[in-house]
Amino acid sequence: MTTSTNTINQLTRDDFINAALRKIGVLGEGQTANAAQLSDGAQALNLILKDFQVLSMQLWKREELSVPLVNNTSTYEIGVGKTINVPFPFKLTQANLAITGASARLNMEIKAHYDYNNLPINSFGTPVAVSYQPFINYGVLYVWPTPNSSVPAGSSIYITYQTPFFLFTSGAETADVPQEWEHAIVYQLAHVLSDEYQLPLEDRRWIEKQAEKRLANALQGGTEEASVFFFPNKDGG
Repeated sequence: MTTSTNTINQLTRDDFINAALRKIGVLGEGQTANAAQLSDGAQALNLILKDFQVLSMQLWKREELSVPLVNNTSTYEIGVGKTINVPFPFKLTQANLAITGASARLNMEIKAHYDYNNLPINSFGTPVAVSYQPFINYGVLYVWPTPNSSVPAGSSIYITYQTPFFLFTSGAETADVPQEWEHAIVYQLAHVLSDEYQLPLEDRRWIEKQAEKRLANALQGGTEEASVFFFPNKDGG
């Protein structure tokens, strides 16, 4: 006997919809969804991806972005079509200042917007703190103090952030999630569609339990592995 060396098994948008419809008995063996079922299923599938986006800071959706500092500018819009033209950060996890010519980046404090608004206004110099506020389809990075000519040209702030999930736009596209999330998506889609197809309440509850179980399993793989250090309390408390 031999074992394959393949580790990739990505489902397409239509694969997800067909699998979900089979789970709830709408499709039988060998059947595939019609055009209306695919359209309705695609809409539900994209809504599920946006639901999953808020669950936690998934490692596989974290990216780093360099935001070039501009003299006398304390706000930077990020989003498609904005000054920094990339999909907008959903959540911020880290910010570091990279001063031109410096050997290392400097850690910056990420402040809640309430705290940022309480900082002294009209402050200029080398930035030490940021705040981030997401809006609809774009976000704004606030920098304090406002950089001025004392900050060397070419300096940047590097932010680590969670990007939005990419949505499905065609039937042959694969999901913007790791493969271990696919089962969770199939059952979540089946649960959503079970309402639309008016399955008996008992069947819907069973599908819901399966969806919760698969999602819990998927979430276990999204945390970061790091060392933990314990130190004795020298104060005697």
